[in-house]
Amino acid sequence: MLMIVVAWLLLGFCRPVVPAVLHEGTATNMTTVAPKSVREIEKEIESIITSVTKMLLPHFVRNSDLNISAPCMSTFIKIFMDLRKLKLPAIKLLDAMAKPPFGLFRGTFNLMGDYDECLEVTANKRGDIPKNKADEFYHGQYCTVEAELPPKLLQAMQDLGNGYANHTEFGKIGSIIKELPASNFAGNYFKFLIGICLPSTCTPEDLKQILKLVPIDFVPLDVRRCEDGRWKSVNLDQMVFLAVLALLAILVVFGTIVDGYQQLKSSKDERKNTLVQFFVAFSLYNNTKRLLRTEKNSGSEITCINGMYVLGTALVVIYHTYFLPFFTLFSSNGANLGTYLKDFEFTLIVTMGISIEAYFLFSGLLLVYPRFRRNQKNVQINVIKIIVRRYIRKQNKCLGCLNSPLATAAKQYIKSISTQVENEPCRWCK
Repeated sequence: MLMIVVAWLLLGFCRPVVPAVLHEGTATNMTTVAPKSVREIEKEIESIITSVTKMLLPHFVRNSDLNISAPCMSTFIKIFMDLRKLKLPAIKLLDAMAKPPFGLFRGTFNLMGDYDECLEVTANKRGDIPKNKADEFYHGQYCTVEAELPPKLLQAMQDLGNGYANHTEFGKIGSIIKELPASNFAGNYFKFLIGICLPSTCTPEDLKQILKLVPIDFVPLDVRRCEDGRWKSVNLDQMVFLAVLALLAILVVFGTIVDGYQQLKSSKDERKNTLVQFFVAFSLYNNTKRLLRTEKNSGSEITCINGMYVLGTALVVIYHTYFLPFFTLFSSNGANLGTYLKDFEFTLIVTMGISIEAYFLFSGLLLVYPRFRRNQKNVQINVIKIIVRRYIRKQNKCLGCLNSPLATAAKQYIKSISTQVENEPCRWCK
């Protein structure tokens, strides 16, 4: 499939390019050509696709180095035939794949294709759109391929950026690699992510074999994952999260009912009941009222810390909005980051991420201050209670992180989160 895209682009490059703006003098000398009908245009498109498939299909089938499974090979042969017949599913499968974008020298590392269009592709054995699920022969699955810069080339780019070498030392390619943004900053972070739309009959191992057809073997290629959007496996951690989430939902509903019943009954004796207090603690009405309360506290905390929390949170949000996405989501214009880092005003945004460290100071201060502010000699501290409370608060975030594969299926998740979640499930939670 990659070879089809390459051949299609080469064929387009070989065609004469008509300038977008013509001078009046040249326009008068041009001969008028009668517009072609839809049937004539269709025949020309069919002839182009036929010539491309005739050139690529023998190379794809006869390559002895490929170890593609039989279902995948037969499906690809059928897709080649369907392309010659202009079947819509085969055309959409090709259209959903990533193509070389503009602005590579400006740091465009995001070649993701069309995720939604790929998953919508479905075809029967005749190559048409099936009328029902039973008639389906294959459907589209979206795979992400990671292409790293060659180690020697990356080292040369970094040497150029750091001033350790001159571009003339690397021959003709030296003047090219010095223009890439990775030669100026953070070269190890930038990797090309390519979206490939495959039929569901192929596996990630088949894609690895197909990638061997790419004539640039010096570029390391790795299949990160494939996703068809139809089924997600649920592991033990996610089952625990769903069980805890269901339990909390039941407690909130039941606690709200108990709280409402107590408000109507207004019995002080029953409100002192430990079991009733436990359920009321989960009441949606009770917690909303406490959250919106504007009364001053009893003095057990330092009120100015709340303002520091708000300021620190705002700084962290700005940092994650304007700086961190360049390294996690790989912006389509990464060269701008090198310009921003040289700007004094932008360095203020870069340093805003450090403000998250102040949260540890605030937490420790609020933990110690209420217990020692009265200057008592014998301060009683329940260490187990302190540890359990903070552990429970932390595990809520960890369970949410572990559940992120179930909650998200978009291509941004696939390229920026899935590897960390699957290989090292929330390492920061440990």
